[in-house]
Amino acid sequence: MTTTNYIPVKAVLSDLAMVIDEKYWNELVMYEAALKGFMKLRFDDMYEDVVATVTITNHKGTLPSNLKYLNQFAYKDRDDYVPMRLTSSPFFNSQCDDSLMTNTDCLHTFSIDSSLVVTTTLDNGEVKVSYKRFKQDEEGNILMPNDEDVKDAVFAYVLYTYWLIKDQMMEDGASQRMRFWLSMYNTLSTKVNGNMNMPDLNTMENMMRSHNRMLPRRNQFFHLFTKLGNTENAIV
Repeated sequence: MTTTNYIPVKAVLSDLAMVIDEKYWNELVMYEAALKGFMKLRFDDMYEDVVATVTITNHKGTLPSNLKYLNQFAYKDRDDYVPMRLTSSPFFNSQCDDSLMTNTDCLHTFSIDSSLVVTTTLDNGEVKVSYKRFKQDEEGNILMPNDEDVKDAVFAYVLYTYWLIKDQMMEDGASQRMRFWLSMYNTLSTKVNGNMNMPDLNTMENMMRSHNRMLPRRNQFFHLFTKLGNTENAIV
């Protein structure tokens, strides 16, 4: 489901401050718990597509730190952007030699390590990187849909974290309350993930255009998926 109204995750803190004893209130800890509870949810509307330019020097560059999922790499070849493939070589020694430079199948490839450093067969230059990140405002605050079920789920996770800390301090009754709020979060997160992943009308139209065809679409990777939703060109 596509949602157009978003609020910062920290917006739930005002409600939490009313139910947690002031002497135990730690806004930083509560905010970290709220972010964790939100990030543990799983629905498409949590993310936004972003395109960044990464400078490649001596075959290496650094990807944005807020990258959650990688969509695609592309580099400029003359006037066109050409996709880069993930390397299939375990040794990553797949640069085209001079004898293969006229081979149209000789595309640049890349690999990414755990530090978000990308290594490419392109020696120097700039590449466009399409990726998904958590939605955020101009100040970098992570946003969540202004949906009551989402807010309730985040609220429950923070209270679960609060009573988990109390349980570790051996407070009477904390263990039972901790389990209650964890159960509430599990129930609410299942509801949220089901409801928020329902496609809207625009998404269903793109799905229909993509699948309702006489001939299968091929090579959309090499078109950067820009033509995936186009209608079929048929001679009548």
